[in-house]
Amino acid sequence: RIEDENGSVAGAEVLILDADSPRGTTVISGGDGSFESPLLSPGRFVLSVRGTAHAVYTSGGIALDVHARHDAGTIRLGAGGSLAGDRVGSASISSS
Repeated sequence: RIEDENGSVAGAEVLILDADSPRGTTVISGGDGSFESPLLSPGRFVLSVRGTAHAVYTSGGIALDVHARHDAGTIRLGAGGSLAGDRVGSASISSS
């Protein structure tokens, strides 16, 4: 789930990058700020989240095993140059 100080952020661009190759996929957060990726191959991933008029959030490495599901928590976007990442939400990415 992606949010800011006013609540859910709909329409945020979530880039899911394979940390070990140039592959990646982009999804858009829904009206409630949640997002879910298509199935990904097992590996290490980085999330980069960009919302209109928000700072860009970039996660640390996220490891996915076969048939794993990862809850990315709540990603709280700050305005302009500030950001924070809290781990309490329902955004997820899954491996095949």
